Amino acid sequence: MVDVISRFEERVVEIDSYYNVLDLLTDPRVDIVKRYQRYSKVVSLDNEALKILKSTCFLLLYNLIESTIRDSFSNLYDKINTEPGKHDDYNEQFQRLWLDQHFKIADPYSSNQNTYKNIVSEIIDKIISESPLSLDSNKLPISGNLDARRIRKLFSDHNIKLKVHHKAFGGGELRTVKDNRNDLAHGSISFTDCGQQYTIGQLQNIKKRTIIYLRSTLRYLRKFSDNRGYAAI
Repeated sequence: MVDVISRFEERVVEIDSYYNVLDLLTDPRVDIVKRYQRYSKVVSLDNEALKILKSTCFLLLYNLIESTIRDSFSNLYDKINTEPGKHDDYNEQFQRLWLDQHFKIADPYSSNQNTYKNIVSEIIDKIISESPLSLDSNKLPISGNLDARRIRKLFSDHNIKLKVHHKAFGGGELRTVKDNRNDLAHGSISFTDCGQQYTIGQLQNIKKRTIIYLRSTLRYLRKFSDNRGYAAI
């Protein structure tokens, strides 16, 4: 988890740098001077461009949310997958996760009885042969739709305790980030229309609460991993 946390903090620095530039560009006390060989003149930025820059904050923040959760759970899975333990060495919750991942291979609409027989047979063979429990992080349900509710469910599905810092206000801003990011990505709203709805102060608060929330998830997931909370009692 050390590397995961380190990458998270690096991304936070990148986002802070972007916000700092945006703050300068939108500050009425700041002039932008274009220098020529013999003279200089103050230039103004296109107001529409500033709206686009503000809406881009949601893309940066959602990238931070998804990459943080994906990296942290991938790290947990990698740790489990490199251990020599067999299925009985892991608690019921993680055995169930492993089982669910195997059945996700089958399409419920097109798979026939033989497909399920083959899957069950493969599962039984792995258990009998005491093969190591292996989890696939690519099957985590996190693509494009992560907010506080989905993150809580992800933690609950893994039986991982999660207590969020009160300054994150319950993670409500993650829903704001997700919805705006998806609207922008799907073309449901223009970048200018999105950006004009938020002040720099509001964007700063959204960023602050999002980062606090994610730091809480990292703290509890690291504790779970270090204490081998996935192991059978």
